[in-house]
Amino acid sequence: MEGNRIEKRTDLLRGVTLTRLDRLFAEGDKGAHKFVIGLTLGNSVVTLDSGATVTGHFIRADDSTLPPIKGTVEEGKAVLTLPEGAYKITGYFSLIIKANVGEMSCAVFWGDGAITRTSTDTIVDPDHTIPSLDELLTKIAAVDDAIARADAAAEEARQAAQSANFKVLDRFDTYDQLIAAHPTGEAGQAFAVGTADDNVVYIWGIDTLSWVNIGPVQGAQGPKGDKPIKGVDYFTASDKTEIVNAVIAALPEAEEAEF
Repeated sequence: MEGNRIEKRTDLLRGVTLTRLDRLFAEGDKGAHKFVIGLTLGNSVVTLDSGATVTGHFIRADDSTLPPIKGTVEEGKAVLTLPEGAYKITGYFSLIIKANVGEMSCAVFWGDGAITRTSTDTIVDPDHTIPSLDELLTKIAAVDDAIARADAAAEEARQAAQSANFKVLDRFDTYDQLIAAHPTGEAGQAFAVGTADDNVVYIWGIDTLSWVNIGPVQGAQGPKGDKPIKGVDYFTASDKTEIVNAVIAALPEAEEAEF
């Protein structure tokens, strides 16, 4: 550890092992600690490409987990700088750093240490238990799942709000006709696509910057109508014939006339 820069190397063949860290005293953003993790595969150096992502998971002494910390890839190494929130609670902490390449994700660093207010403070906690890596990864997975569900719910609510505030401006027979006439749109704009009796509505997506199909637009179901009464609300063909015959029969017979 040099100043606030902490450099470690992880052999992916051997797996991640616990690193006991020196006390990290709170200095705020100016003195935030920076972790630089180099990777090897046996005797070979592993270089992360620019498409890889780095994520840190910091669990504080009160067992609260910070939102995922976004790291970077620098010179093929995983780099992570602790945010201000990591220093707000003194006591023991755990830190997991993960590297993600495509669909693959693996832990590249596992550390345990203590946050103190000054470099001379001492943390005394005889009951402190270091959780296993599996326990920490399970906790992190649960937090990630909760964040994903919250994000999905927020997106669903945003889409619902967007869908509820639009005006259908016109109708086109096909989607290609809509795109030809309106390659782009604005928030609140919508067009129907299909026939007059059977169509779906496209609204302009403010995030996707494209026309989004929200399906057919239907109003609320109206009240149930009364059952039609035969002979009052409608007449069958035989009813009509019977009525005509009855009218003819009721007509007076005309007397024969000579001209």
